[in-house]
Amino acid sequence: MRSKRNRLGLFVVIGFAALTGIAGCGDDEEELGDAGVVRLTDGEIGNILIVSNQNELSVAQLAQTHGTQNQVRDYANRVLAEDAAALNRTQTILNGQMIVAADSDESRQLVNQTKALTTQLNAVSGSSFDLTYMCSEIRTHLQLISLIDTRLIPDVQNPVLASELQTERVLEQNQLAQAQLIVQSFAPQGSVPLATPLTDGGLVDTTTEAAVCANFGGIVPLPLPVTGVTTN
Repeated sequence: MRSKRNRLGLFVVIGFAALTGIAGCGDDEEELGDAGVVRLTDGEIGNILIVSNQNELSVAQLAQTHGTQNQVRDYANRVLAEDAAALNRTQTILNGQMIVAADSDESRQLVNQTKALTTQLNAVSGSSFDLTYMCSEIRTHLQLISLIDTRLIPDVQNPVLASELQTERVLEQNQLAQAQLIVQSFAPQGSVPLATPLTDGGLVDTTTEAAVCANFGGIVPLPLPVTGVTTN
């Protein structure tokens, strides 16, 4: 009898362990996105916003003192005001919603990129600084907008943090538009914007900033957004 009871108890333990393992596997699968990429937590998303704003502030402080053109310094002042406010909002949201900021591969990559950019900016001066800073702003904003659209908004769970993501996306888009206008003003007078054919037969309007920033400081920026294209 004891032998049977012991075997029965062992079967119960094994069965419970098996069910627990199955449940655990289900939880792991829920953390994966449609493309098999591990979803970002709200803490990681909040930290990405904090890091991106801190990065922008540190670079803008350099531009405030090293920029030679008024429009470049004015842009830097705008970034300092808007990103400081965004940083404060995000930190307030995390505290109020009891979300603990957490590091991620994405936030660490943003930190490393800004360190490299800061080194680059400290190595140039005059008009070269203006060009490097403004072209890097185009690249940085395009990158963050893409990250917001493809990772942060799809993965966020907290509705308050989700609302802030939408607010910051608008902020990034508006700053990007101004940065593009400033870079366009760097182009020689009379230069004609180039147009590159797309596979679908449309045109991508590079609006001269692509040529101006084609290879600034040895760093090739991300492709510029498609503008002026009408799709059926």
